[in-house]
Amino acid sequence: MFALPHYDKDEQELMEERRKEQESGERDKNYLPVPENRSTDLPENHSTCRRPCQKRINKIFYHNGRAGLRDREISYRAISNLAGYLCAVVEVPPPSSSLAPGHNGNIAMNAEAKWIDFFNITFLDDRSPALLDVRDNKEIRKGIHNWRRYGIYNQTSYPGWHIVLSKNNDNLLDHFKDIQDFSWNQSTDDETGFIWEIHRTYFEAKELLQEKLPGPSDAALQSSFQTYSDQMQPKLISSSHNSLSCNYLADSAEEMTPTELSLYREELRRRVQLHSPNETSLFGFFHIRRGDAMDACDTSLDKLWEFFRCSVNGTESKEKHVTLLFGSDEKNSTYRESVIDFQNFYPHISILDADQIVSNMMTEMIQDGNMPKRNLNNYYHYELLKTLGMDRQFEFSSVFLIRRRGTDCEPCTKLTKLYPAVWN
Repeated sequence: MFALPHYDKDEQELMEERRKEQESGERDKNYLPVPENRSTDLPENHSTCRRPCQKRINKIFYHNGRAGLRDREISYRAISNLAGYLCAVVEVPPPSSSLAPGHNGNIAMNAEAKWIDFFNITFLDDRSPALLDVRDNKEIRKGIHNWRRYGIYNQTSYPGWHIVLSKNNDNLLDHFKDIQDFSWNQSTDDETGFIWEIHRTYFEAKELLQEKLPGPSDAALQSSFQTYSDQMQPKLISSSHNSLSCNYLADSAEEMTPTELSLYREELRRRVQLHSPNETSLFGFFHIRRGDAMDACDTSLDKLWEFFRCSVNGTESKEKHVTLLFGSDEKNSTYRESVIDFQNFYPHISILDADQIVSNMMTEMIQDGNMPKRNLNNYYHYELLKTLGMDRQFEFSSVFLIRRRGTDCEPCTKLTKLYPAVWN
């Protein structure tokens, strides 16, 4: 059985912020008309705050060490949004160089793993790829496997290009100002552009995580053929503190999901429904985080039983059969079986081991040749588990029982009060 990857507190908070933002419908709500003096050679659907880009020859190479998948998605979305504003694309090292083995049972990622296995980051205007694997760049010198080294791009390979290297304690804001001015002075006829090579952990890049980035210099705007507005500045983090910034990405759950992953998710839904009792009226997700969260939230069986009993109290009178999908990073089979046995005290509740269903599906599909072997990792397991309720935006589950830490460690989650609409 795969163990679920764990995520640090910052990632959990950002994930929750994104969920709340999506539920409130506030993403990408700011619009600007296209000024009359702007070039008319624009994408047909360009009518928002986004800066128009006739072509994207500029590059941002981004490497920020190793971390979990959610960290990668958040940071890559942010840098891709920045690239959208700067008329660039982002090149990143492969998952084998960027995903931490610690979240994968201390097993190194398959060297053949691809980012498109996990998420598809594209620009909103034309749905062209915003995030590229640096291994596909033929201009990079062959034989480079250590993507942590500085100076991956060199002037010999890119004569005439404006190359900026950001590393260690370099001030990213100063480099951004330089790159921004350069981009506003670019012409549609230019055959060379900028390459911004960034080696910095995103969540430590405080210079870029501010309410509003500075605009181009007066000198750059005076010589530019485009018209600038402050609302064009990219949204670099999913948070209310910079909600006035502009989104350049097609970032809904459907748009970011690769085609193959969508098919696997549909198959997973089918299997869960097949394993569920016929009388199931609604699904719920029962997430228990153990591992690094046990000191912050008591998830011993006795405490968990008290939480469960209090939370489901009153649901028996609603005349609905609830199937709860249990997901946890706990490997101990006795613990898992004991949690699933909670169902024995409530005839209207069934509990299925969601991790086991996902693991069995992945193993079978790989053996049958219907899924590439490179997907056999903890990270992909988690991506599939999100389908069932680990990420609420997929809307498969209607109620949620969560015990991990922080605000998700309440002594009781009254399902009848917290989700009143589902019981009607």
